[in-house]
Amino acid sequence: MMEHHIYLTFLTAFKSKFPYDEDKLKNTLVSTTIKKPYNEIIQTSESVLKTVLHDKRDQFTLEKLFFFETKELSTKIKRVDNPNQHITTKQIFESRITDFINEYNIDLDWSSDTVEYIQCGDIENISNLKVSILNMSQQMTEFYHAQPKEDTVTLHVDLTGGPRTAIMLMLAIIRLVAYQGIQIGSISYANLDNESSKITVYESKDIYFLFDMIAGFSEFTHYGDAKTLRHYFDQTNTEDELTHQLLAKMGDFSEAISLSSRGLFQSSVEGINTLFTNIASREQDNSQFELGIFQLMRNKIQESYETILSDPEDDLVYIEWCLQNDYLQQALALFIEYVPRTILKEKIIHLDYKKFEVDLDDTRSIEMQYFNQINFKIGKFLVQLHKNGKNNAYEPLRNLLKEHINKLVNKNEYIQQLKNSNDTKLKISDEFESLNAIFYDKIINTPITKNSHLQPDNTLYHLQIFIEFLSDITLSGANITRLNLFPKIVREYLLKQICTNEAHINELIAIDKEESYIKLITDNEVYKIKKALFKGLKAGIEKNYLLPVLGLTLYYQYDYTNDFPNNVFNIEGLSLNQCLSEPLANDTIDLLTAYNTLKQVRNDTAHANEEKKGRYTSSQDIRREIERCLEIIRKLAVHIRMCEI
Repeated sequence: MMEHHIYLTFLTAFKSKFPYDEDKLKNTLVSTTIKKPYNEIIQTSESVLKTVLHDKRDQFTLEKLFFFETKELSTKIKRVDNPNQHITTKQIFESRITDFINEYNIDLDWSSDTVEYIQCGDIENISNLKVSILNMSQQMTEFYHAQPKEDTVTLHVDLTGGPRTAIMLMLAIIRLVAYQGIQIGSISYANLDNESSKITVYESKDIYFLFDMIAGFSEFTHYGDAKTLRHYFDQTNTEDELTHQLLAKMGDFSEAISLSSRGLFQSSVEGINTLFTNIASREQDNSQFELGIFQLMRNKIQESYETILSDPEDDLVYIEWCLQNDYLQQALALFIEYVPRTILKEKIIHLDYKKFEVDLDDTRSIEMQYFNQINFKIGKFLVQLHKNGKNNAYEPLRNLLKEHINKLVNKNEYIQQLKNSNDTKLKISDEFESLNAIFYDKIINTPITKNSHLQPDNTLYHLQIFIEFLSDITLSGANITRLNLFPKIVREYLLKQICTNEAHINELIAIDKEESYIKLITDNEVYKIKKALFKGLKAGIEKNYLLPVLGLTLYYQYDYTNDFPNNVFNIEGLSLNQCLSEPLANDTIDLLTAYNTLKQVRNDTAHANEEKKGRYTSSQDIRREIERCLEIIRKLAVHIRMCEI
């Protein structure tokens, strides 16, 4: 493994309206080892570079130097000692640095392979600033990626030169290349004392790392991740014991999030809160910088975990915190683990424990063992319900859809007749609206089975949208692009029908096969697309695609009048809380059904199943369903407590 060291600075140009007078421009670099005249500095850009080249020459050699330059760097300036001769700032800088290299026998070849200048426009303009950041970062990362993977590349930076905005530009570049994997070495700046004409080089890396600490606080507040903070404090070697304890608890909290551990969640949050309270009680002492920062950030951090601390015994607040902070996978894991306990604790359902078995050797909680048996039986019940429902619903639905498509196809001739009418749009719109309303009413009133009903599934898309889509493409095949608005499962099926029934489809539409999106290539012969789709829908709708394509779902309907509080999912020994009204009993059924679905989703995501069995596949759908279930649980719990008073 080899080390590679590179250098970055912004070169500052001399003002061309003043003649170049070397004697007047000389300043002395404060250094005990660089001898005269090489410690004489004409422009500050020399200072840090000479210091790095000289003081570090026994440790490393710079392999690549990157310089920002403006057009002024190549502007010709009159010389005082010879008014007929001109020189540029770039020539002055290169001459003085190469003389220095030769004097000290530094192993650095000043050539186009070693020195790279990046042109920089007016960086007071934000657009130019962004371009400059990208150009320089790309050149550095290109050098980095050209090295063997096991090698390291370390960047040394001089922040001295350039206009006022240069410091922002340089910091942005440091951040970008550090993210790529380039290590950060020295970050220096040169300070000129005008009275003494002496230049002192200061190391400012510690100040730069303060950005890491601030970023670390933000990272922990929003995401519960303590890695950046830990990395910062490992470098500062702080000896404050309270700080070490706090970082340890923050690390525990990060671990709790990673593992979705409810117990570690609670203990770490309580520990963090106690330590922050102790820090707040300390007398303010700004000489202890890190401790002072903790005192400064304390309120914001404690505020972010206020929901958890408000009631640490409430399992649901941990799920809610994960949702608020976009930890969906952790929220789903905690939901599956602790909602059963909450449902039983809040007495939303009752169990005849003689009807359920408990394995004392099972490491899972007794509540979870009970609920797993309930959930398994609910799953079997719903599978059979859907099977019966689909068997009963398929033929009438299929016939209705074929009948509707035939009517739309027949409308083509009528549409052609209406085109010469003055109120064409109104008449066509009225025709479609009437036709769609009739079809929709028939679908919704299709009988399925006892204890189940068919309704539009709003988590996918409304049935009306699908029917309106069919009307739209009847009016114009060019409207086929509205297919992109449908869920992927629907897009895949509809595109399959089009491609199967139209041989020249690639001449009409461009298809993104991975995402199942389409783009219209031509307006010619678009009727072929419509014809192909209608042909496929009439002849090729399969059982397992019919309900998703229509956007319909079968729901279990609890018979409150005849069954309450027993006979829930036909599970012996399971009953509802007797103080529930009919709407709340239906909410409980809805909650148990949703839990069963979300557990399937959890199994899909936890095991990275390629074929998803759970109903919800998008993160937003999962989030909304968890939030809805938590709302139902809290509503039921409040009602039951009020009944018990």
